Amino acid sequence: MEENPEVIMQCPKCAREFSPDVCYCEACSAMLEPVEIVSQQSGAGKDLRNSSGTVHTNEKEEILSDVKIDSLKTDIEQTFARTLLLELKQLRQRFVPGDNPAGAVEGAELQPGPGESNPADEIIRKRIAKLEAILFNLEKKIIADISDLETRLGVLKKPGLFALLTDKGRIYRMLTSELKIKYAVLDIIHSKHPPPSLESRLRPYSYALIAAVVLSAVSWTLFSLSVKKQTVPVTPPAASPAYTDKGESISRSDVIGLLEDIKKANLDKDPSLWESRYSKNYLALQEKKINIQKLWQNFDYTFLDYRIDGMNIQPSAASAQITWVIELRERKTGKILRSSELLSADFIREEKTLKISAIRKNGR
Repeated sequence: MEENPEVIMQCPKCAREFSPDVCYCEACSAMLEPVEIVSQQSGAGKDLRNSSGTVHTNEKEEILSDVKIDSLKTDIEQTFARTLLLELKQLRQRFVPGDNPAGAVEGAELQPGPGESNPADEIIRKRIAKLEAILFNLEKKIIADISDLETRLGVLKKPGLFALLTDKGRIYRMLTSELKIKYAVLDIIHSKHPPPSLESRLRPYSYALIAAVVLSAVSWTLFSLSVKKQTVPVTPPAASPAYTDKGESISRSDVIGLLEDIKKANLDKDPSLWESRYSKNYLALQEKKINIQKLWQNFDYTFLDYRIDGMNIQPSAASAQITWVIELRERKTGKILRSSELLSADFIREEKTLKISAIRKNGR
């Protein structure tokens, strides 16, 4: 079972060792680097020699381990640079020469006398100078690391898609990622401003996501209400209507029965039933018949229903406003077409049967 390496922080200049929670050397103003502690047991296991003196080591594993440590250092550098710039920004905001922010910094308790500098200002000034020196050293190190990484990547051959899963591919991917982060850290240092926090960067996206969810909910509600309103079927009569004889009043059931026959004729593509529901005096009946038969040849009804929006019944005639909800499938392409159409229809009694005498589209 592989054990996690033990890491300490070490100054690259004076080689002093620090605990893992320390970021930079107080003496050299240099950023500390993580160093893996190799125990004697593990070191002995890695340096086994045969009788001829050859060392049995896995070179690829060692290189991969070194790259992992370098990637860890790069992540630390990114966080470290952001932390330094944040602290510098806060210190510069608090550093106002001439003011006396007593207690602004620990140890700044003395009030300055005539002609003396403010102890608090002096402490902040020294702190700013120290942090700027650390940033300067970090910048030089990053520039040197970028040059080294570009040289190493220039020697390596870019692996293919499947080769990325091998040890060489992993090394190439990790070095490429490390180079990108190095450039990002260098940009942060040059900008002199700490990058925004993850929360502030994600805030615009969170607002957009909330707006999209609200808009989707409202749109879905309106769509559901619209569909529900359009597709509420009119309950047909329990039995076929007994159409009125001459002299009897037209009833609502007579109109519904006629509309049910028109619906059935379209669904079954029955020209005889369809034509029987129109008056012989209906203008342009033949033209309408030709058009409906062309529609039946090219399309199939997948849904057809109607809604009576208003009705006016008189003893010998009637009129109604009817909304037809239609869904068609094109026979050649299978494309679905949906529409709703509001019509005004007039009805008369003819041969003891209620028939359509005129149809007008809404607005005509």
